Amino acid sequence: KKAYLTYSEVAGQSVQYMFYDLFKGYTELQAEVLASSCFINSGSEEFNRLDLPYDAQLAPIFSFTEFAQANQNFLVAGGKFFYVF
Repeated sequence: KKAYLTYSEVAGQSVQYMFYDLFKGYTELQAEVLASSCFINSGSEEFNRLDLPYDAQLAPIFSFTEFAQANQNFLVAGGKFFYVF
């Protein structure tokens, strides 16, 4: 049987209340950092988080790759939706 067939049944209800059966048994998590970041392995099993530049925060990033040229390391990020920038 469908619950909430009319707007008046839904009005004022929280999502947790309306979908209680879906939420029970789940663990609530909290995001600490929403910035796009990369993690640099500094050795000794230690990683340092580096937030990407502002322009890289404006669109989704789907992949990274690293390459070296002239004794310098570079990161290339790939992704972006049309007209996001």
